Amino acid sequence: MNDITTYKVSFLGYHIYLGYRNKRLWIIQLPDKGLPRPLQSQFLANLDETEKALTDYNCFYSNHKMFELTKKQLGEPKTQQDKIIVFGMAFKHYRGVAYQAKDQEKANIKHVPVSRKLLETFFTTPGLTNYTVENYIQRINITRDYAVNGFPDARFPDQWDREFWRNCDDKTRMMYEKSLVAKGYQRKTTGLGTNFVREVAHG
Repeated sequence: MNDITTYKVSFLGYHIYLGYRNKRLWIIQLPDKGLPRPLQSQFLANLDETEKALTDYNCFYSNHKMFELTKKQLGEPKTQQDKIIVFGMAFKHYRGVAYQAKDQEKANIKHVPVSRKLLETFFTTPGLTNYTVENYIQRINITRDYAVNGFPDARFPDQWDREFWRNCDDKTRMMYEKSLVAKGYQRKTTGLGTNFVREVAHG
């Protein structure tokens, strides 16, 4: 995501998010409830597609003569809305399609950190297949760990490792279980949970 910069433009109580990739306008995120059509038309008509035009003070404010218009670059988003927007832009960048967050996801992300590094780590995690906000929230601790320490060795542990098994996504867990079975382990499920044991031959 190093080639993407996100800006938040605010005026008259509305917020518009602009994503620039390689310094060219890449995506526009309008408010959920939309803008009054005259305001939207005026804003889009005067929006230059270069990031330079946005960051140049005189150029930007001469193009957008709107009441109390402000803009800021989003680094690490703090508000609930900013986090959802930045996540959506990362989803668009890595998955190629728009993301529609659920109301519950919007509420739950409020106290979860979102940053460029965490999003890059999440979307490039080996074996990950669930890229929802909900899964991002559930995996935040392991994503933080990967962001600091790097991804674990692609090879699975040679022995049964319950902690590794618990932290795998479904696809990776299935592959790990198959590797254990190939080594002679058998799955055992008891009241204490899942375990893999290997019978040791005697004699």
